[in-house]
Order: sequence, then structure tokens, then C-alpha cells
Amino acid sequence: MSSSSLAVAFVRPAWLVPIDLQNAIDDPCWGVRDPHAPTAEANAAALLAAWRKAGWPVLHVAHDSTLATSPYRPGQRGNEFKPAFAPLPNESVLRKRTNSAFIGTDLEARLRAAKAPPLVFAGVATNNSVEATVRMAGNLGFDAWLAGDACYTHDKRLADGRIFPAADLHAVALANMDGEYARVAAAAWLVAQTALSSQSRATFRARVTVRTARAASCRSIRARSQSAASRLQQVRSISFATIFWAIPIRTRPTSRS
Repeated sequence: MSSSSLAVAFVRPAWLVPIDLQNAIDDPCWGVRDPHAPTAEANAAALLAAWRKAGWPVLHVAHDSTLATSPYRPGQRGNEFKPAFAPLPNESVLRKRTNSAFIGTDLEARLRAAKAPPLVFAGVATNNSVEATVRMAGNLGFDAWLAGDACYTHDKRLADGRIFPAADLHAVALANMDGEYARVAAAAWLVAQTALSSQSRATFRARVTVRTARAASCRSIRARSQSAASRLQQVRSISFATIFWAIPIRTRPTSRS
């Protein structure tokens, strides 16, 4: 994926949306987690740092489970944000009760009110809340991006005893989302583009300003030309009328009897 394509996509600040990065994700009840989980969290933290440095919006999504046995249930340590992802006072928090951050929340309304900014997702779990939210973002028409190496999941055991490794579930989930609901990119690449995108946005605004000025100038020239043409037409009409009335009218000679 080229930097130019991202610069075009991010001609305005994108919103970073970290999903469910709370202490509950470390609970052993989820089973064996992807061995790349620590790297994924480090990548998500790098994204968060880059967004804060660029001054771009961050919307933290937190899960408030309604299940009494869930480590995500409010009122316990698991419901708190992991220290590396604790929101700053000026950052927004969206609390949800289902997998998708769009269900039972005002997320769509917030995004519409903000003129549908680009969205960059990260967090857990890849094949659960992340995928559910990204799919809906894509279906609702938002410009969705996913930092593929800034999210992870756990092994999945089926009722018949079969186990799907976390790495496979993660890879399949990314394959399902990429190109269909979002564009998947590396976190480091997205981080590097925040500064470049700021420069591109400045260049874009400068070009828009020049084009707007040129368009206004052209409109002004056309208006002046039309006005001049109108005045010329009026002058021609007046001149014609003056000449017409100035020509002596010859009467036909009276017939002689």
C-alpha cells in the first residue's frame, strides 16, 4: 500500500478507535491467546501515541458486559482500561454492551455529526468485537481502516473438541474484512503516515485554496465579459435606433391625375 493512497484517504484527521483494551482481556477464561498478543498491544500503543502527538481524535471503546460471570462486567478490575490504553481527560469514551460498538450506542450519530471522518480500528478480539464493529462501519459507508497487527484473539474450542488456533482465526478475520469492509494496514505504516498526512492535508488545502481562487477569478471574468457583452448589445441597439430615426423618410409621390 503506497503512502500516496493513504495521504489521499487522510486529507482530514482520522479517528483512532481502540476496542475493548481492558484488563479483562488478560483473564484466563478466554483460553490460549495468540503468542503475538504482546506485540499487537505494543503496536496499538504506538498508534495511540502517534494519534496523540498529531492531535487527532481518539475514541476509546469499552465493553460493559451484562453477564454476571464476565471479567468485562462493570464494578471489577477487569472492566478498567489497561494502563497503556487509559484515556486522557480530553479523549472520548464509548461504552457498549454488545460485540459491535454501533449497537445500542450513539457511535453512528457521533460520526455523522463529525462529517464521517476516516476510522482506524485496533484492539480485541480480532474475530469478535473488532470484526463486528469494522463490518458495521463498512456497511454504514464509513471509510474504515484496520491496523491488522494491532489486534489479536484467542484459540477457539468447538463443541466437538476441535481447536482453532488464535493465529488462524486472526488471519481469517483479517482476510474477511480486508477489501470488503475495511482496508487492513500495518500499524507502523499508519503511524508513519500521521505526520505525512498532516503535510498532505496542508498541501491539499493550499491547492484547494488556489483552485478556489482561480475558479472565483474565472467566474468574475465571465461575469465581466457577459456584462460587457450586454452593454455592447445595448449600445448597438441604441445606435441602430438613432440611425434609423435620423434617416429622412421619403414619401411616395402623389399620383397625378
